[in-house]
Amino acid sequence: MSMNNRFLICLVLTLTTLLGCGTQPIKQELLEAMVRFDQVYIPAFYFTGAQKQRGAEIAMERLKPEWENLNAKYFGLEIKYGVNITDKFWKEDFRKMQTLISSAEDSIKTAKLAEAHENLEEIRQIMGEIRHRNGMPYALDNLVVLEQPLAKIAGLLPRIKEKFSDKDYARLRSLSQQAQETWKKVMSTKVEAALFSFEPAKLAALEERIKQEQKNLLQIDGALYSKDRAQISAAVEQAESEFMQIYRAFGDFKPILEKIKEEDKKFMRVEENSKPRKTLSDKKGVKKKTLKR
Repeated sequence: MSMNNRFLICLVLTLTTLLGCGTQPIKQELLEAMVRFDQVYIPAFYFTGAQKQRGAEIAMERLKPEWENLNAKYFGLEIKYGVNITDKFWKEDFRKMQTLISSAEDSIKTAKLAEAHENLEEIRQIMGEIRHRNGMPYALDNLVVLEQPLAKIAGLLPRIKEKFSDKDYARLRSLSQQAQETWKKVMSTKVEAALFSFEPAKLAALEERIKQEQKNLLQIDGALYSKDRAQISAAVEQAESEFMQIYRAFGDFKPILEKIKEEDKKFMRVEENSKPRKTLSDKKGVKKKTLKR
């Protein structure tokens, strides 16, 4: 074998090791870490959006250490994409998310849940951009895009005067079509059950909800033809509610709900114990009064 051939074989083996055995495993490892992050992130996002203070507090207690683990392990990573291009925004994005996590935590402590929700939403956007740049397909990235057209329709309706103008109708129709196109991508995206640790029953239920959401979006389109504000609003509300149920399926709410339930039980016991107990003489007094009557 000539020296040139040996050199070429070594070069191919080296590139295979770097690209096949180096890049792919770290990306898979990152995806798994991001799934763990989302499991605690989604409850924080939901409770701040729903303006539920105690739920937001407990969710942040779980989110912060998960973020610290993710940040400590991957902040210094020099991930590459394309033809050996280093992601130059990687550390900058992680610094931004660190600031946003701290801001969200402070906002929750001072009961400013709307501000915390905005901070958390920006984190979700940054995470999506990181995955997009580095060629890391992730089911949730297609899913969350639906929020934008639905929110725009819901926000536009109150500003429309009593009668729909042609311009209003065209704008709403465009947003409705955008929502439907977005959902087509969701329906064609395979949810990796193993990655998200979904049992077959949970995956089947999720797929049914995804199909139902397609019907909900078509109902918005049908309601637009009627130009009935109440009918359109009801259809949008139904689609938003279904979307949140689908999104919540990727989060781990059980520990939070169990803790809230336990705290409620303790509160009820304290309330019960704090009530003055009737003494024996109180009971006799009540009996005597009853007899006199």
